[in-house]
Parts: sequence; structure tokens; C-alpha cells
Amino acid sequence: MNISEANATNRLLRYLLAEAPSEDEHAHAQEDATFLASRAKAALGAGPGRDQVRERWPQRPHRRGQ
Repeated sequence: MNISEANATNRLLRYLLAEAPSEDEHAHAQEDATFLASRAKAALGAGPGRDQVRERWPQRPHRRGQ
């Protein structure tokens, strides 16, 4: 894992663990998820790609416990 991937992973985890993330955090989490999906697919040759993550990403931020 390189520095960019580690940073994206940490931001995505912070978003997922947040009680009530903001719209801005939601947008950044989507960017990080698409980036990580493309990197993982390139390394493994399998798995969801950038476009699949974009298509299936929820429109609103998640709320923990819902």
C-alpha cells in the first residue's frame, strides 16, 4: 500500500465510523472509494471498479445505526 492508498483508506474509514458525516465528507469518501476500487482492481485483476462504485454509491451520507 502506498501513501495515497493509505490516506484514502484512513479517510474512508473515518467517514464510515462517523456518527453523522457531512455532505463534503460524503463526497470525499466517494472519491476515496472509487480511487481504492480502481487501484485494487488493477492489482488483483478482479473486483468492483471505479464505475461500479460510482453507480452504487448512495446519494446521501450514511447515518450510523441506520
